Amino acid sequence: MSGRNPTPATEIPSRRLRTIGMWTEQDWQMQDEPPILVKHLGWSATCTTTHQPTELALAYWAQARLKPAQMEILSARIEQERFAIAKLEAMVWAATQGYAYVTPPALDRMIVGVMVGLLKTWTEQGQYPLNYAGIIEQAVRQTFAGYNAEIAACEAFKAHLDPDHRDWGLRVQITPLVPTTPLIETT
Repeated sequence: MSGRNPTPATEIPSRRLRTIGMWTEQDWQMQDEPPILVKHLGWSATCTTTHQPTELALAYWAQARLKPAQMEILSARIEQERFAIAKLEAMVWAATQGYAYVTPPALDRMIVGVMVGLLKTWTEQGQYPLNYAGIIEQAVRQTFAGYNAEIAACEAFKAHLDPDHRDWGLRVQITPLVPTTPLIETT
């Protein structure tokens, strides 16, 4: 996430945005190296792309981060959580305006993921299979095929980098999302 504030969701109130998709929140957790406390906030929904109409699952997340010494400072916690929520709200607001953001294909990340999975499995089994070279070759070929399929999908959806939100991923035009549940006001 960049240091600047995300686009404010001024046209739809926060409570109305909460009726779109699934919102999640995980309690503060410690992460090492360097030690920080992190609260994960997430949102997910399904939409339809407008170029070559296809159902697309969206999953956005933001993190509020604090150094352990700041955890007792309530204003620091509130500020970090509000910034993370503002980012999610801005991305959901963009979906109500007909834009979604998807992770750009990254071949290196895909290959590392496959290799770590293979090595973890073999380590847990306590041995490498005799045909490990063939398994690695097949896994890499399948990863390249998956990468090429993701590139083709991005091209078909006319995905492109949004200069205003480079850290959000590739922008895809979608059918705008609308609140699907009635808003219940409580007094």
